Amino acid sequence: MRRTPWRCRGDHERVPRCGAGWPPGKLTTAAKAAFFVLPKDGTFTLEDYGFDSVEVWPENWPAWRLFCEISGQWRIAGMNGVRFALDYTPLFARMERLGLSDDEWNDLFADIRVMEAAALEQMRDNET
Repeated sequence: MRRTPWRCRGDHERVPRCGAGWPPGKLTTAAKAAFFVLPKDGTFTLEDYGFDSVEVWPENWPAWRLFCEISGQWRIAGMNGVRFALDYTPLFARMERLGLSDDEWNDLFADIRVMEAAALEQMRDNET
């Protein structure tokens, strides 16, 4: 299982959230790229990678790092091992250790939920 590389570029101190006129979907694209799997038949072209280089913007870096930390904490359904949600118990424990304000905590949790949904969608797409 090969994943596309991800990287963070930029020297911005604070990049506005997507509601401030910037393009939406930055976290979604990063999460999908992290869980993208190449075709299993061994033959692939550059187009099979599905993603260009994905940039994680500075405003999203804390959420991205936390998502990477907990990306192995999936709830699994049934005998076939279908992932259906992140396990929020370790997520909440880790978030509490970060010493965030209420607003920061809510924003970070909302970002994690966006990436969770995108990762689950990509995992489902990998199955087809």
